[in-house]
Amino acid sequence: MPDSNASDSRTSGTLYALGAYTLWGFFPIYWKFLTAFSSLELIAHRLIWAFLFYLFLSWHYSKASGRQSLTRWIDIFRNRETGFAVMAASVLLTTNWLLYIYAVNSGQVVEASLGYFITPLFNVLTGWLVLRETLSRTRWISIALAAIGVSMLAFQADHFPWIALSLATTFSLYGLIRKRLKVSVFDASTAETATLVVPAAIFVIYSRFFAPGHHDATHFEFTLLALSGVVTGLPLIWFAQAAIRLPLSKLGFFQYIAPTIQFLLGVFIYNEPFSSTKLWSFAFIWLALAVFSWETLRRNHGPKKAT
Repeated sequence: MPDSNASDSRTSGTLYALGAYTLWGFFPIYWKFLTAFSSLELIAHRLIWAFLFYLFLSWHYSKASGRQSLTRWIDIFRNRETGFAVMAASVLLTTNWLLYIYAVNSGQVVEASLGYFITPLFNVLTGWLVLRETLSRTRWISIALAAIGVSMLAFQADHFPWIALSLATTFSLYGLIRKRLKVSVFDASTAETATLVVPAAIFVIYSRFFAPGHHDATHFEFTLLALSGVVTGLPLIWFAQAAIRLPLSKLGFFQYIAPTIQFLLGVFIYNEPFSSTKLWSFAFIWLALAVFSWETLRRNHGPKKAT
């Protein structure tokens, strides 16, 4: 008889994963409303409001007093190795956010989607380079196909896909650090944003009162800036909940939802140029992901030996 609790857990995990990746996919629409601000100012606001959002969640879900929570965060930085890892993760994630917002607001949503399409392959490559994980022949084939697609873009006379490669590199390295970080999701996220929240606040104050030609936010724009913390934190929480309830092999297939939505928005809503060279480049990358996904599915659902 099927385990109803396990079934309910898988169902809720699927809903969490769909929610997280769908929200990430529609991020360009959100940031397009804030094109009057520089990418640096947007990322500073995102850090401040995300810090406040994580702070609330960390206190709420840990059921600890403010002093106990503060002690936990101080302990993270007292350990030199953990503190350095948190700071490195913070810099990588902030860089990733900054690049993404810059890509969206400079009309390069399609290239941003390319970055997140190739991130799973960069994760595998990072595991091989850093963790000495063994790669199968099929995974090497998928990496080679993706490399061909990226190279086709790189050798175009007028463009090098540095945004896509930088997004994939920073996010895969961030994932590697978070994978090895022995700190709870809420505490790690709070500590990450706390690392840069003071410089972010200083930058926002400087931009607001001293920067020449600064754009004063309308009520609508300020509301969006304030909500950027929730928009940042909510899908990460949903993703964490999905990761608890679903096998990683199944969760991995949801990660293509976000870049697919972004790609469609860039081509059909924002009318970004999509040449035949880009089409062939993406075709190689999609083929690489198909090979990669097929191999992952075969590994996890292949015939098992009887015990």
